[in-house]
Amino acid sequence: MTPRIVLTVVGLFVLLHGALIYLMAADFAILGLPEMKGNNLLATIAMHEAVGFFSFFLGAVLLAARNLEISAAKIVLKGASIGLCILCAGATSHVFSLQDIPEQQPPLPIVVIFALLAVWSSYVSLKKDGSA
Repeated sequence: MTPRIVLTVVGLFVLLHGALIYLMAADFAILGLPEMKGNNLLATIAMHEAVGFFSFFLGAVLLAARNLEISAAKIVLKGASIGLCILCAGATSHVFSLQDIPEQQPPLPIVVIFALLAVWSSYVSLKKDGSA
């Protein structure tokens, strides 16, 4: 498995994640919090949109990194794997800290997908032979 393939898959997942968060920001903001209104609602929607924009940014960087030489692509992939681990840790933390508002918890399948992408990215970025 080459870093180019992994960067492509991870980049596309991150772009899809960003698109869903951005397009559904208003829906996500009020899940489990139907009483939220006014400036609080607007601020929460804007926060979700910002997360979507950041995912667009990261996806674009990962997709652009596909054209790097293998050694450089592995360095980017190693950084992505660290970032994905941090993302998974934060999402797992929210699974437990948001038990009173289960609608605001990250969906478990998303946490699992990003954890698998982190493991895959780590494996390919650390693999020593020239085929990866």
